[in-house]
Amino acid sequence: MTTICVNCSKEKRLKIFINETGFEGNCKLCGEINKVIEFDRDFFKALLRYYYSQWDYDTHIGGEDFYKLLNTSENPFFDKNRCKSQDLYDELLEEIEQCEAYADYEKGVSLFTGYNEYGENAPFVAIKGHLDSKIFEIRKKLKEQNYFDLENQMKPILSAYSPNCTTQINKETIYYRCRVGCDAKKKSTIIMGWEQKMVYVPYRNSKISAPPPHLASNGRINRQGVSFLYCATDKYTAIAEVRPHPGDIVSVGTFRTNRDLKIFDFTERSFIKFYKSDKTLDEYKKLNTLSELLSMTIPPSERLNYSITQLIADCIRQMGFDGILFNSSISDGYNLVLFNPHDVDYTSEQSEVVEIEEVNYEFNTKVIAETAEEIK
Repeated sequence: MTTICVNCSKEKRLKIFINETGFEGNCKLCGEINKVIEFDRDFFKALLRYYYSQWDYDTHIGGEDFYKLLNTSENPFFDKNRCKSQDLYDELLEEIEQCEAYADYEKGVSLFTGYNEYGENAPFVAIKGHLDSKIFEIRKKLKEQNYFDLENQMKPILSAYSPNCTTQINKETIYYRCRVGCDAKKKSTIIMGWEQKMVYVPYRNSKISAPPPHLASNGRINRQGVSFLYCATDKYTAIAEVRPHPGDIVSVGTFRTNRDLKIFDFTERSFIKFYKSDKTLDEYKKLNTLSELLSMTIPPSERLNYSITQLIADCIRQMGFDGILFNSSISDGYNLVLFNPHDVDYTSEQSEVVEIEEVNYEFNTKVIAETAEEIK
């Protein structure tokens, strides 16, 4: 059985799975002693189902076999460049190809839908791209109904996931928050005729904390006039989330939790609770939709689309949670939003000012209409 270490994995769910369920051992791919797991067929089948639709890998309907699909450095799961040899990598791909194609709905993960009494079943659609229609129906209703009239529809959905999505952030945990600009800057004193370098003073305390309610604008999680604290699990994510431009000066502030916090976790970690069967993967689809909505990039001109994520937050707060943890759309880190900004204390230990040298953008090509008639 192939062993895979955390450093040979690229996919965040796989890294979490190895860190939480693995053991110290020798990685067969790279040969290093590290945290490893033995190849888990259901978990890898679940990952395949998350990223790929059946027509991507079903050769009977035009897809490529798993070897061709994954035997590239661009595959989403493994760092092929760390592998000691192609033969060892081929052994791993052979184990994937040997995974059972069909499973009992409640006891395992299937890769193919097979047939029923009426003919061939519709192929599996990648979970990553599956957005639940019920949640989008609630989103649509928000254009015509007050949000509080829809809480009774959203709360049962969230309550069903609460046992698997509840996590605790311990007291004394550090988080990061940024603000473009700084409190002051000046050139240091002239010594022996030489002018010293520019000195920056970062925003501190209330100047980098959550704004007071009367200054709180409409946000992804908060409504206008409601003050929540947005922060991140690491400095890079905190900087990226304020969308700075090259040449911008950014103040970095650190905050320490002053009590244990009950958090609703929308990150990839929840996937580990749902990977074991077709049934649980189907249950995961609504949660994945909620997670995608929370992480979705929304341009400033379309912030009215925050109504659905604000509704999610309202319900979670009413359920007794202290905040929400969710994926960043522009970083590998996580965003944390606390409903009570006083649950953290500002600390100057790691406060600093940074200058942005470069910003990288990724883009997807969209389908365009040739004429206006095509979008009516």
